[in-house]
Amino acid sequence: GGSPSSAPGSPQRPAPVQRPGPAKQIAVSEICAAGDHVSAMLGRLRDLQTRSAALRGAMEAPVEHSRAEAMLRLKHARCGRRLTDLRATLRVREADVEALRGRLGEVRRQAAGEGDATCSRARMQDWLACSPGLQLRLQRRIGDATGKGEEGKEMREEEGEQGVAEARARLRSLRLQLQCRQMRMLHEVCQIYPIENHGRFRTIRGLRLACIQTLCHQDLREEEAVSTALGYLAHVLVTLVGILAVPLRVVLSRAGSSRCCIRDLHEVRSPEPKEWPLHYGRGLERGRFETALRLLQDGIQQLTYSR
Repeated sequence: GGSPSSAPGSPQRPAPVQRPGPAKQIAVSEICAAGDHVSAMLGRLRDLQTRSAALRGAMEAPVEHSRAEAMLRLKHARCGRRLTDLRATLRVREADVEALRGRLGEVRRQAAGEGDATCSRARMQDWLACSPGLQLRLQRRIGDATGKGEEGKEMREEEGEQGVAEARARLRSLRLQLQCRQMRMLHEVCQIYPIENHGRFRTIRGLRLACIQTLCHQDLREEEAVSTALGYLAHVLVTLVGILAVPLRVVLSRAGSSRCCIRDLHEVRSPEPKEWPLHYGRGLERGRFETALRLLQDGIQQLTYSR
């Protein structure tokens, strides 16, 4: 008695089909514009990455260079301290040599005094010629004493000469060590400040440095490079003077910079020595710069003649 749809064995109705919603229409121009925008962003990203890598390299190179220079300066300071210690040891050894020389002179004076005693002994023998027995006994005793004295004198002279020879050997060894240390430090200075000869001019650390006559008429457009090169040259002069222990009549201040100055300690025109600028530019008198160049040349010639 039920409905036909609920009757057993009757076919079931299919489920209703759901229709999709309306699709969004995207224009081709929008896709192309988005692709161009993405390409532009990728290109900008690659450009920024390239700039970042270049900037990182530019930052790391000066840091490594500064680190290498700091290590060289530290090594140079250690060598300077070692050189000072060697000089102090050399002075002590020289004092020991002088003391040994004094001791040797004293031994020789004592030997001369013993010679006078031998002459007095001969006169005593003449005086005691009338007593052969007493003379014989005295000669035996004097002979024994003389033999011991001569042996002691020879031993003292040998010890003194041996001490002087040892002191001279140590002194030669110290001088050789000092010269080797100085040569090593000079080689390091040449590595820090390489100077190359190009005929009419020279370069120091790649900066051109002309002769004195040319520098007196330099172009103001090259003021920074020339001032830096002169600062490097002044630093080289100060370093060599310190290594070789050469007293200069000039004093360099701010050596190694582009604003280096020089003073003449023997200047008598004023109670306080003036500072002459070892750089030239706008607002400075050319005569003061020429005076500084002349004083620098005098210092270099003094260092050359002292060696």
